[in-house]
Amino acid sequence: MVGPDLAPAPVVAQPVLFDVKVGEVNNKPVFAAEFLDPIAQRLRAMAYRDVPLPGGGTTAQLIPREQWRFQANQVITEQLRTFVENELVIAEGLASFTPAQRTGLRNFIGLARRSLERNAGGSITRAVRELGTGQTLSEYLQDVRNQELIRQFYQELRRTIVVTRSDVQRAYLRRYGDAKRESTLTFRRIRVPLRDPEGAARISERLASGESFEEVATDESNTSRRSSGGLWPAMTFQGSRAEASFLANAPEIDMALRELTPGEWRGPIEDERNAHWVYVDGVEIGYKTWAEAQSELREELFMQRFEEANFRAMTRLFEQAGMTDIQTMRAELLEVATAWFYPTE
Repeated sequence: MVGPDLAPAPVVAQPVLFDVKVGEVNNKPVFAAEFLDPIAQRLRAMAYRDVPLPGGGTTAQLIPREQWRFQANQVITEQLRTFVENELVIAEGLASFTPAQRTGLRNFIGLARRSLERNAGGSITRAVRELGTGQTLSEYLQDVRNQELIRQFYQELRRTIVVTRSDVQRAYLRRYGDAKRESTLTFRRIRVPLRDPEGAARISERLASGESFEEVATDESNTSRRSSGGLWPAMTFQGSRAEASFLANAPEIDMALRELTPGEWRGPIEDERNAHWVYVDGVEIGYKTWAEAQSELREELFMQRFEEANFRAMTRLFEQAGMTDIQTMRAELLEVATAWFYPTE
């Protein structure tokens, strides 16, 4: 007879995760495990938030289930849209390539295989092992092929976009017109008297460590608008910022305000009494010369037209595709993700 101390431990059933087919895209099944794997770590981490402890430090606290589902739904929606679009683009490429393009694609894949093998000293087995992805050679080369098909699709789409000089000129007139409208610069300043070297050293150390300028500007050593994080009223200027004057009585600070881009700071800048640090919060340009504006406007018009062309192309591919409704797949994936990645209390 087995004594109480020697009784076998009860067998506790462990949950088993069965894969789930959530839909099809161009007759290709979409399985939950394969889809969710790239975002699994992110979904698990999202279930917790750091909560400060009374004595210092933090502890991980499980967030409410519905809050997690809301956040997870956003991640899954974004991932699913990209996944479906990529699958449709890949299918389009395979179906529409000319014989010459197919030959070029095979040559590209061959080069990728030989490069993989060469980098591993001639051993394809070692090369696949060193990928560290768990893929077979066939799966790796299929990924290479798919990425090339996607790249070529968007490259061809870009070639269809035309932005003429007249287009840029019309955009320039709409935005800047004929009048020199005022531009605006906002900045923050920290000012520490030279008689407070410890405070100046602390400011420099905190900024160098990566703390936000606004937070550092609330330091007790700052004597410039400390309560507002060092923020000064917006300053206006006309014409080129490089020729504007903001603080004429402080030429080095003035130069910094002309040269810094938003998000950059400079300092310490010393005068007879104080050490200064300045940070450019933002610049809103009301006017630019044609020479200053044309490249930026051309790029904006190109990106706008590219997004419109991409929307039309994707609309066509979605209409032609044989696939499960994307909202149905999203809802199914969210339920699976909840069961797999949200901890049970």
